[in-house]
Amino acid sequence: MKIANRQILDKYVTKNANALNVIERWIDIMEQAECESHNDLKKLFPSADYVGNI
Repeated sequence: MKIANRQILDKYVTKNANALNVIERWIDIMEQAECESHNDLKKLFPSADYVGNI
C-alpha cells in the first residue's frame, strides 16, 4: 500500500519525537500490506475506522 501523504507523518514526528518508532513501524507495515478493502485493513488494525474518501 502506498502512503498518500508522508509529509504529514514526518511533520508530526518532528513535533512529537516520542512517536517516531511507532510511526516508522506503522509505515513499514502499511508499505508491505496489500489491503484491497477496509476489511483487509481491519485485519491488520482492528480499531481502524473508515473516514471516507480523502
